[in-house]
Amino acid sequence: MASLLAILLLSGSALWAQSSEKRIIMLVRHAEKELPPIGAEAKTMAGSIAVSNPKLSTVGKVRAQELVSLVDKVLKREGAVPVASIYATEFDRTQQTEQPLASALKITPIIIPANDIPALVKSLRASSGSVVVVGHSNTLPDIITQLTSEVVEPILEKEYNKVFVITIEGKKKVLSVETYGTK
Repeated sequence: MASLLAILLLSGSALWAQSSEKRIIMLVRHAEKELPPIGAEAKTMAGSIAVSNPKLSTVGKVRAQELVSLVDKVLKREGAVPVASIYATEFDRTQQTEQPLASALKITPIIIPANDIPALVKSLRASSGSVVVVGHSNTLPDIITQLTSEVVEPILEKEYNKVFVITIEGKKKVLSVETYGTK
C-alpha cells in the first residue's frame, strides 16, 4: 500500500523552529476533482491551466476520507506529535480534501493563497506540532524543495495518490514518499 523512499536531510535547520519532539509535515495533493464539462472555459492558476474551481468527484471524496486514517497511521509509525495545524488553498478541492481530517481532529484549517509559496514555507518552518498541507500538483514540488532542498519528480495531472512526509527530529529531516488509496 505504501512505498517508502527515505532521504536524510541535514541542512537549513537554523531557519526551523527547534524542538526535541519528533514531528511531521505531510504534503498531499488534493483528491480527484470533478471533470469539467466539454468546452468549459479554462482559467490560469499558478502557471497551469485549471477550470475555475472544481469540487471533488465521488472518488475524490472517498480519498479525502482515506486521508484521515493515513495521517493517523503515519503519526503512529513515526512516533510523531499530533497534528496541530492543517493548511489548504482557497480552492474548493483542497478544502474538501482536508475537511474530513479537520473534522476528525477538530482543527480549523488555515486557508492560504495557492501561489504564495514563500509565506507557506515560512509558516511551516515556524510551526510546532505536526502539520498537514493540501496543495496542488504544480505547487507541492516547489514547496518540498524549499523545505528540504531536495528536488522531487513532478506530480502528474492524473496522480492523486502521492503523499510526501517530512519527518523532523531536532536538526534531522527525513523525506519519504508514500502512496495511499487507489491509483
